Amino acid sequence: MIHLLRLNHLWEPLRLFAQQKPVLGVCAGAILLAKNVTGPEQDSLQALDIDVARNAYGRQVDSFSALLTPVKDSPFEAIEGIFIRAPRISRVGTGVKTLLQHQGEPVLVEQGKVLAGTFHPELTDSLAVHHYFTTKCESESAAWTTDSQKSYELSSIN
Repeated sequence: MIHLLRLNHLWEPLRLFAQQKPVLGVCAGAILLAKNVTGPEQDSLQALDIDVARNAYGRQVDSFSALLTPVKDSPFEAIEGIFIRAPRISRVGTGVKTLLQHQGEPVLVEQGKVLAGTFHPELTDSLAVHHYFTTKCESESAAWTTDSQKSYELSSIN
């Protein structure tokens, strides 16, 4: 992925885009957005103050589905998450808010306009993550602050 981004001269435009616009990264996208990547080390856009370990939940054969739990004051209800060769968030920076977790570990986080998940929300029936992100995008000029988050009626979009 990184090789193709550089080969096609997209690395720098993507890096600048991630600094200025709302961005959602899932699985490999979360790896690309992270500040630091291990397992193995690789370059990243460093758009989100998290560290991730690639494929930390195992190989393709170890893929699984799990109920993800919201943290206190999260706008989410519990939702299903599908993990396929998923990265694990090993460190969350002070400006990063955890929204959902799996077995006490962060799996959906946000910082400013950047939202990242280590699971695949697009493979479930829930539209909660996508709805949350598009709602944020609707008012792109408004600051994304974790203090002004509102709860969503997720039952109406599931």
